[in-house]
Amino acid sequence: MSRAWIGARIGAVLLGSALAVAAGLAASSRASVGSRECAPTEARTTFDAFVRAFNRGDDAALERLIAPTRSFVWFSVSGAGRRLGDRSKDRSTLVRYFATRHLLRDRLSDTSFSGGGNANGYAHFGFLLTRSADDELPARYEGKGAVICDDSGDTIAVWSMGRRLFLPVTAPPARLPPTGWHVGSARVTGCAGCVQTESWASTIRYRDPANQLPPQGTMAVLPRSGVIVHVTRSWEPSPPAWVHQVHPLRITRDATTASFEGNTTRGRVSRWTGATWRAGSYVSVWVLFGRPSPTAAQIRIAQAELAGTVFAPWRLGVR
Repeated sequence: MSRAWIGARIGAVLLGSALAVAAGLAASSRASVGSRECAPTEARTTFDAFVRAFNRGDDAALERLIAPTRSFVWFSVSGAGRRLGDRSKDRSTLVRYFATRHLLRDRLSDTSFSGGGNANGYAHFGFLLTRSADDELPARYEGKGAVICDDSGDTIAVWSMGRRLFLPVTAPPARLPPTGWHVGSARVTGCAGCVQTESWASTIRYRDPANQLPPQGTMAVLPRSGVIVHVTRSWEPSPPAWVHQVHPLRITRDATTASFEGNTTRGRVSRWTGATWRAGSYVSVWVLFGRPSPTAAQIRIAQAELAGTVFAPWRLGVR
């Protein structure tokens, strides 16, 4: 499938959306539109207010900013949180819809706005924005809408946005030094709105799937002198602030323990864990030793392996 075909298809869909908005408004027999035409800046002000309220999860503000039932036409979305057809025309479900999307950390950013003038009692507008959520990686969306201006408050009667393209994701796994180690890495799939990679280095052959932690198969045969270093890199939209904290990844004997969930070796294997924000990703490290308390030599070789690990920069949603 050629890029030209994809581009033509996107253009046809967006043109159809624009024509549908215009036709829907012209055919609408709403009893009340607005008390006046919108001033040039009012549609943009209302659009910006909606984006801020949506990102905050401000239910009261969103309720005020959506036109009342007598004037509401539709609120339609493709992609994550799909809301199309008859569902898009049901205003009564919008508050619950917005609350659900906020729980999924649905965020709108990097917006651009274009005004379309007044017609049929509505101020028309177009927009582009970046959208990301727990169930969708960053993507560019294109949309159309219409605002009703009234002395009691301006509201959005029409909102239609569709995914235009997913933004590039550059997310290489951590690269652990291979000399003297059995190394590997993989991208973990199954999370629609996040990115995760796994990397490992083991002094013996690694026997577990990429996302198996603890790596019980390898732990079961790990000799007393053995060491496993496992590095997870991850990214998710709108994480809590602590995710971006930077910490040293320094292994100490005092911080190791043989008492951890999933330790099927009856305390024979011990574990050290650390985490930090590095190179655009959240880094979580497990180091496993083949004895309840690691030797100084084991700590040195594990620390050297971790110190030599390469964390190439991650770039997600960068246009």
